[in-house]
Amino acid sequence: MDIKKVTVAYMSPTGGTKKIAKAMMDAFSELNIPLGKIDFLPSRVRKLTYEFQEDELLVFVAPVFFGRMPWCIYDFKGLKGNNSNALVVCVYGNRLCEDAPYETSLFLKEQGFNTIAYAEFVAQHSLYSKLGENRPTDDDIADIKAKTKNLFNDFIEDKLAIPYKFEDHELKERGVPTVIPTFKEGCEILCDDCRLCMKVCPLDLIDKMTGLVPKEKESECMGCLACMCHCTTGARGFSDEQQKLLNDKMEKVYEAHKEAKENLIYLQYK
Repeated sequence: MDIKKVTVAYMSPTGGTKKIAKAMMDAFSELNIPLGKIDFLPSRVRKLTYEFQEDELLVFVAPVFFGRMPWCIYDFKGLKGNNSNALVVCVYGNRLCEDAPYETSLFLKEQGFNTIAYAEFVAQHSLYSKLGENRPTDDDIADIKAKTKNLFNDFIEDKLAIPYKFEDHELKERGVPTVIPTFKEGCEILCDDCRLCMKVCPLDLIDKMTGLVPKEKESECMGCLACMCHCTTGARGFSDEQQKLLNDKMEKVYEAHKEAKENLIYLQYK
């Protein structure tokens, strides 16, 4: 199979997914494959049109939220495939990917793509650093690059059964964040009104007057922490009460998932 171009599209609210996307881009560069990239975290990027042909491969990289695909992706209607192929890459914080790969594949199918395989790669959890701490490590990066190259070689040698066949099932219920980022106690004065938090919020939820997510929109928030991670003054974060609530919950999750998980690629051969 002749592939003229690979495009790596990713959203990385806190930076972990970007590290994995970069490792994959480096792998394709070492294979001398023409390469493109799309950072679709900002909503304005998802309003643009990106059209792919049959001889192009889309590598679609996104974090997992509550075992589901980030729901902001559903507004990415300008992503157009023409019987094009796509590799689904789910990045998770050493817990579980659950329905995220299947849901992402369903979305891409609606946009005109065939899923050739899917990957589950580990990055440090955005809410609790003990989960997947310091990942991806250098060893992870080397492993991801090697797996990417091997998969691509199998793909261009026409060894894969495409599309990848998932077991059809109903998606699990979408989760709700335990806490919503706000101004840290006493830190409101640090805000310099740069509005970067508003620009990176993937769902455009932050009020331009208050700098906060309005109460009536809190249920829409994914808890991705993009606003908090991109804040240049340290104003955004959690109150002491919120942080304790979050820590208590995430420590229980950590106890159930403390063992380091492997980076995996799932594929089906002919």
